[in-house]
Amino acid sequence: MTCKRKYKKKKITKKEIKKKKGKKRTTLLLIFALLLLPVVVANTYQINTTIDIRHPIRVDGSPAPNAICNITVLNPINNIIVDYREMENKSSSHNYSVNYSLIDQVGTYVYYITCIDLDGNETESFEFDVTFTGKEEPSGIFKVVLTIFFIFLLAILTYLVMYTFGKLTKFEVDIINVAYNWGFLFALLGFYIVFNTYWADAAIAGFITLIITITGITNGFLPILFFFISVIFGTLKKRRMPDVFGRRR
Repeated sequence: MTCKRKYKKKKITKKEIKKKKGKKRTTLLLIFALLLLPVVVANTYQINTTIDIRHPIRVDGSPAPNAICNITVLNPINNIIVDYREMENKSSSHNYSVNYSLIDQVGTYVYYITCIDLDGNETESFEFDVTFTGKEEPSGIFKVVLTIFFIFLLAILTYLVMYTFGKLTKFEVDIINVAYNWGFLFALLGFYIVFNTYWADAAIAGFITLIITITGITNGFLPILFFFISVIFGTLKKRRMPDVFGRRR
């Protein structure tokens, strides 16, 4: 006679279901964030850097290794920064380096290359973009996401300032408050790194740097202040406590 072992089906609790759903949402948010991140493209350069322009030598669509080529470069406000300068002949391409001092504005630069040889001449136009980071300007959706997150951080900062101030006025020591403040500081540093890498607006970056500096200095003094408050109040409580004979110290 054989005995059949009964197996009980494990019931999945609501807590476990919520946990699984939370993991899926987190994964989807990470994928969405990665899709929003701007990518580096070949014709995008960083401001105040020397740009090497290289082009194959062609006249009327055919290779022309003996051609003489000149380049003219216009900045985003259509000022000529390179005026019909001869390019260096490298047999397979013509090269010209635009000095970093001329790349002093963010935007689209247009340049014209005119090549001349015995068979004729040809002028072609090209362009490249210059940004603060050397990466393509982020999309509108990415900017909106960063802006919303920044507003959210400002709301948390306002709450923490009010909460900490309330604790200080009541002379209450709260180590959790210090932990919250440090956690906010690290979150703000992470946001600053992402912002400065993919957007790098000078005005906003300066404002975030100011907040980080103030928060960092404050967080450095808070533990010391709370320590002295705890020592003072601990001493006062000991003095008010009665001894074994019922007398106050």
